[in-house]
Amino acid sequence: MSTEPLYEAVAARLRESIHAGALGDGERVPSVRVMSRQVGVSIGTVVQAYQQLEAQGVIVARPQSGYYVRRAQLPGIALKRSRATPKPRPPSRNLLDQVIALYARDDLVPLHVAIPSPTLLPTARVAEVSRDLLRRAPERLYGYVQSAGLPALRQAIARRLVLAGVDVEADDVVVTAGALEAITLSLQAICKPGDAVLVESPTYYGLLQAIAALGLKVVEIPVCCDDGLDLECALKALATQPIRAAVLIPSFSNPSGSLMPAAARRTLAQACARLGVPVIEDDVYGELAFDGSRPVPLMAFDEADNVILCGSASKIIGPGLRIGWAVSPRWREALLRAKAFTSIAASTLSQHVTAELLTGANLERPLRRLRGEIAANVGRFRGAIARHWPRGTCVSQPRGGLVLWVRLPAGFDGQTLFERASEVGIGIVPGNLFSASGAHRDCVRLSCAVLWEPRIEQALAQLGRLAHG
Repeated sequence: MSTEPLYEAVAARLRESIHAGALGDGERVPSVRVMSRQVGVSIGTVVQAYQQLEAQGVIVARPQSGYYVRRAQLPGIALKRSRATPKPRPPSRNLLDQVIALYARDDLVPLHVAIPSPTLLPTARVAEVSRDLLRRAPERLYGYVQSAGLPALRQAIARRLVLAGVDVEADDVVVTAGALEAITLSLQAICKPGDAVLVESPTYYGLLQAIAALGLKVVEIPVCCDDGLDLECALKALATQPIRAAVLIPSFSNPSGSLMPAAARRTLAQACARLGVPVIEDDVYGELAFDGSRPVPLMAFDEADNVILCGSASKIIGPGLRIGWAVSPRWREALLRAKAFTSIAASTLSQHVTAELLTGANLERPLRRLRGEIAANVGRFRGAIARHWPRGTCVSQPRGGLVLWVRLPAGFDGQTLFERASEVGIGIVPGNLFSASGAHRDCVRLSCAVLWEPRIEQALAQLGRLAHG
């Protein structure tokens, strides 16, 4: 039985109608009374739902007129297509050292950190469960857990994936020290130095650095901020290039925020299986759809045991737990062999805590709050950018995840903005870090995973002034 408050269910229903195009920009939404009759709830419940959507920047109230879909204040980011088939290239270190130095600072407005603020995560519950475990059974927490992971945690991870539409069992799960270790172990299990790996462009710079550290090359496929990678270009590259594996973020990709449609997931999974190209699916943002409708992972469309699904508790419970997972019946033993020579096993206490949080209804209420806050921030960020940044700035409009991808107008430079921002105490990430070729120099990534407060609006306004020069 769902524990979701009625007003949130009403808000999610209307938000999805707007995203699906049933209600267009500037169109009047049903009145409070009409909506009350349509969905069979009280007028007060509808008022709460509309107030939530207004706070999130989805709708706007007009005095004595009702509520309307907020008109888009910023253009979206169009897909840049290339007629040339992408060729394998080695990733470079790019700006990584500068960004690592940025993460070491604690004096920044943290618009560079794609991790939810502790105030948006179930921090108190994590502390409570940890104290209880240490009090009840401290002797269980000081030894290694088997390399595959705590059985209760593997069962909890498998259960959540089954609910998302993936046919997996607990024995298919290998617990890791975060999702990046899961992806790195997967690459080690599949690839050898010199192999080429298909990736999105832009894609998370941590993936590019992991690929580079293993001596691999990348084939970059352009991404649309709405529907994900250019499927036509990807299929052509798979058919014509010596690609050994694909590393993809189908659900709310970092940094584009894109969501690959189910039909494209099916087509890509089938093509990769037919061509013998394993897929490593980074699913760390899968639980963060703003309307609560968890996308079906790409792994669910795989009928050839050709996908390794990698996930993490970092974005939904706490990054400091360092708990991730790789899921694959086919590659399980290879993953375990690779893990035996790295971290041996993830933290015992963290595994027990995460198993407790993932079980039952412990996570649903804080997850709803997190999704709602991030969705609201997306609207707030876009509004602030529209008010303060140069005319012609384009911004993604994600339906989930934690980040915004911003393209500056012609003649403006994301690297320059990054450097100016860090000098005045604002953290952002320059766009050229998200490509092996140094592309996307006119872009920056902003994290919306912060608690909204006046200093955030002030920082966004200052970024606009810095961008103007």
